[in-house]
Amino acid sequence: MKNTLNIHGLVSLLLIIDAFGVALFSIGSQSTLIAVAFLLLFIGYFALVSVVYCSKCLCRNNCNHLIIGRLSMLLSKRNSGPYTKNDILFGVILPFIPLLVIPQFYLIQNILHLAIFWLFFGLACFEIYFFVCKTCNNSNCMMCKHRYGTTP
Repeated sequence: MKNTLNIHGLVSLLLIIDAFGVALFSIGSQSTLIAVAFLLLFIGYFALVSVVYCSKCLCRNNCNHLIIGRLSMLLSKRNSGPYTKNDILFGVILPFIPLLVIPQFYLIQNILHLAIFWLFFGLACFEIYFFVCKTCNNSNCMMCKHRYGTTP
C-alpha cells in the first residue's frame, strides 16, 4: 500500500510543479523579473508550509507527500500538536492566495495555458485529497479522513 501512496505523492507533486510551471512560463513570457519573483514566492510558500503546518504533523517522518514532510524535519523542530487557526490561516491559506491569483493575470491571455494550469491543479488536488491524505493518521490535520470519523 505504501508504494501506491508514494506513486500518488509523486504524481501530485509533479502535477503541482507542472501547473505552476505553466504559470511560470506564462508570466516569464511577459516579464522575467516577475517570473523570478513568482518562482521565489512558490518556493517560499512550500518552505513556509513546512515550517508552520507540516512541522506539527505526527506523520511527517513517513509523509505521503514525499518531500514536504521531510523538508519540515530539516527546517523546523516544532512539537507535534493541534493546529491553531493562525497555523491554518497565516501558514497555509493566506500565503497560497497570491500563488493562485498572480498567475491568472498572465494565464487569462492564453486560454490553453489557463486550461492546462487548472486541469493540472485540479488533478493535483484530487490526488492529494483522495489518495495522498487518505491514509494519513494525523487526526490534527484538517485534511485527515480519521478526523471526521471516516476511515480509509
